[in-house]
Amino acid sequence: MGNQTTRRVRGAALAGATIASVLTTSAALGNIEYASWQSPSLWAYKIKYMPDFDQRRMAGSLPQGGFSFGLPGNGSYYCVPTSAMNLMAYIAQHGFPAVSPGAGSNQYWMGQPPYNDVTFELLDMGIIMETASDAGTDGDGELAGVTEWLGFYAPGVFDVNRWYLAPGHAPNLTTLAGAAINGSLVNFAYGKYENAGEFAGLIGLGERVGGHVVTLSSALRWGPAQVLSVRDPADDSVNLQTQSTFANRSYEVEDHGVFICVPGDCSQTMTMLNYDPDADYVYMIDSYLTIKPRQGYAFVPANEVIIYQPHAFQGWSTPGPSAVPLPRHQAVVDLVAMPDGDGFYYIDESEGVAGIWSINSITGESTSIATVDSAQQILVGANRLVYVLTGEAQVVCVNPAAEDEPVADSLFLPSIGNGFAYRDQTHELAVVSFWDHELMFVQTGPDGLGAVEVQDLPVTLTLGEHVCVAADPPGVGDTIWIASDGAPVVYGVRKNVFDSFEVVELPTGGGVGCIDLDDSGRLYVGTDAGPLELVRNADGDYVVVPEEAMRYRDVPPGASFSVSRSRTNFDPKIHLAPGWATNLDPDTLPEGTIVADCVADLTDDGDVDASDLAVLLGAWGPNVGHTADLDEDGVVNAADLAILLGTWGPCR
Repeated sequence: MGNQTTRRVRGAALAGATIASVLTTSAALGNIEYASWQSPSLWAYKIKYMPDFDQRRMAGSLPQGGFSFGLPGNGSYYCVPTSAMNLMAYIAQHGFPAVSPGAGSNQYWMGQPPYNDVTFELLDMGIIMETASDAGTDGDGELAGVTEWLGFYAPGVFDVNRWYLAPGHAPNLTTLAGAAINGSLVNFAYGKYENAGEFAGLIGLGERVGGHVVTLSSALRWGPAQVLSVRDPADDSVNLQTQSTFANRSYEVEDHGVFICVPGDCSQTMTMLNYDPDADYVYMIDSYLTIKPRQGYAFVPANEVIIYQPHAFQGWSTPGPSAVPLPRHQAVVDLVAMPDGDGFYYIDESEGVAGIWSINSITGESTSIATVDSAQQILVGANRLVYVLTGEAQVVCVNPAAEDEPVADSLFLPSIGNGFAYRDQTHELAVVSFWDHELMFVQTGPDGLGAVEVQDLPVTLTLGEHVCVAADPPGVGDTIWIASDGAPVVYGVRKNVFDSFEVVELPTGGGVGCIDLDDSGRLYVGTDAGPLELVRNADGDYVVVPEEAMRYRDVPPGASFSVSRSRTNFDPKIHLAPGWATNLDPDTLPEGTIVADCVADLTDDGDVDASDLAVLLGAWGPNVGHTADLDEDGVVNAADLAILLGTWGPCR
């Protein structure tokens, strides 16, 4: 991807339904109108005040004077950078003003000066994403661009995940809604596929010929009925020199069984937009990107998970710890966060036979997935599959999405494994054996578990029977980190490097309970004396972070602790194909119902009238976060009054 070292920094109610919202707020800076999850077939989500920038921008003089700046190819293929900029602007105005395009007092996005500012930002984002003026953004350009952007303006604050249609994972609207309800901002793509006709109860799909990226603004499911609304950057079809009215494009969507072969899996359930069995093409959700403030997870013996959130979107939640209780009748051995952060997978030993379960972090509902004898440790791969290490020298691969046969594969190891980690960059498991002093690498793939490579650990590396393993994230390094109750030390070893290893000595007299790393390579260590955090210094050595600078200093001593991380199941063999590397012409997109925002309808009665004027006048003056602050500059004044009077009348 392109590398840019410098940048400009500028400053419905549910008819007939009874859904209890779990997160609501009326403040303009909160903007989550409702977020509710009852079950996979009953949920609702709506976010307000999401920007809706135009992708199509043409350079030229304006009739009223001044000049508008354009994008290459008039922005016809800039849906990916533009949808990403929707999220960047939202983040900037919800607690993170340093994130460009900023949250300064001039950022009422409907005006002409901010319009040109946003154009420059889109040019920057397009450069990072390597967006082509005649084709769009290919492959993993979206993930690379958003990751670099947030890494530059808000380092260490956010996780950015990008999930594709791939073996073991078929994203649909329920998937997206779950991620959003659990605290993520969501962009998604729908692909245009050749319609091969229906057979055996499935819709046959041919080649993907292109896709389009939009921003999720609301979604509702009531049984089989589903409604989806998006911020679509291609809605600006008339005036390409000024910002069009912010609006939602809505679709009635349907889930269908489809026949589309990605390696290892052909039958999927996907969400279709405007499905017509007689049409030559069908449109379906097939990938999505999420942005969520980074979190830590501590599992404590009292059968609960404590979620630590150092950062939060303004108005969504308060930074700090919260608890997710686990079923009291179960004996939880180990757990790991789900890929979208909407719950946990865990091992339960209460019945004498280890079971693999999931728990929804909102509802607290636990669901049995599979039985795995002697299960000891659990983790999730970048492919979204679950891996279980047993006490019988075995690794088991579990597909939580497979209801009939969730255990996808199993493999006996040359030695009993005592701890393991998943290496995202190589898609392999790194398993440590205390008993035989070995490091085993197990290949993973869509067909299950593959070859095993065994590497002896240096004889001077001291281990105890309880072992914890972590792996460097992509872009940081290729080191496998090992700690145990044998010594207050963390060891770093590398594949096929036999004669050397790194030693990180810890200021504690006891052994180490757990270790993990975040996207930047920051090392988190759990000990009997409490948590430690370490970062690399200028010499490349790990040094302990002072307690006042720790992100997770309240983790209980002895707790098993892990931290969320950015991940993707991007596979270049699949997702660099031409159909994944081409964005759709905005004039060929599926139609939907467009409903313009009515931000001045402060009473939500469908009209901008005297009642709304009364609300605005009653909030006059400095009033950060009030809904009457229509331009979101922190003050209710004449500028907001002008907006209200300019939209006077029915909201239609």
